[in-house]
Amino acid sequence: MKKHVALKNFLEQTVEKYNKKEYLETDPISMVHKISGDKNRETYAFIVSIFAFGNVKSIKTTIQKMLQPMTDNVYSFIKNYKKDRTTLFKGIVHRFIKEKDISCLINALHIILREFGSIEDLFMHCYNKGKNVRKAIEGFSEITREIYRKNNDNFSERTLRFMLPSPENGSACKRMNLFLRWMVRKDEIDLGIWKGIEKNQLIIPLDTHIARISKSLWLTKRKTPGWNMAEEITENLKKFDPNDPLKYDFALTRIGILEGKKHK
Repeated sequence: MKKHVALKNFLEQTVEKYNKKEYLETDPISMVHKISGDKNRETYAFIVSIFAFGNVKSIKTTIQKMLQPMTDNVYSFIKNYKKDRTTLFKGIVHRFIKEKDISCLINALHIILREFGSIEDLFMHCYNKGKNVRKAIEGFSEITREIYRKNNDNFSERTLRFMLPSPENGSACKRMNLFLRWMVRKDEIDLGIWKGIEKNQLIIPLDTHIARISKSLWLTKRKTPGWNMAEEITENLKKFDPNDPLKYDFALTRIGILEGKKHK
C-alpha cells in the first residue's frame, strides 16, 4: 500500500512538473502546435509521428525539410498532391527512410484524404466496428498499407511495415499510439482534436526508454517490449487514473530526456 501511494505521488508530481507548454520544444509535437486548423494539425501530426524515432533535433530537421513546400496548409497540399512531384523530397533522408519512401507515403496519404476525407474518418471507420483501439490500429494499418502498395511502385515493403506496424505482429506500435494520444487527449501538450475515442481506451506509446522506466516503477513484469507490455503498463497506470492513464506518458519521457541519470 505504501509503495502504491509513493508511486502515485511520484507520478502526479512528475505530471505537474512537465505537462506544461514550456517543455513542448523537447518533443516533436511542438511543430504541430505552430500551425492552425484541425485538419492541418491532424495530417501534420500523423506525418510527424511516423518520423518520431531518433533524437528530437533530427526528427524536427527531417519534418521541416519535408513540409517546407506545403507551408502551413498541409491538408490541402496533400489532398491535391500529384504523384509526379517526387522531386519535392529530393535528398531528404531520415535514417533508413529515403526520399522514395517519403514520396510513396505522401501519395498514399493523398489517396486516403481523397477517399475518406481525413485520417480520423479512416481510423474511426476501423474503430467503430468494435470500439477497440487495438483492432482499429490493425484495420487502419491494413487499409493504409494496401493503399500504399496499390498506388506506388518500387517501394520497400520492409520500410512500409516499419512506418505502419500492426499489433497483429506483436508490435507495440509506439508511433501510432503516440499519434492517437496527441489526437485524443487535450492539455497543454496534446491537441484533443478527435472526440470519438475515450482517453481510457488509449495505449501507452511504448519504446525502450518507457519500458526501462516502467520496469523500474513496477508497472510491468514483462521482459520484452511489445504490444502486451504496452497494455500491461497502461492497465497499471489506470490504477492511478482510470479515466486518463496516458497523462503520465509525456512526463515520464521527460525524465530521461531532461534529467539524465538523476533517476537512474
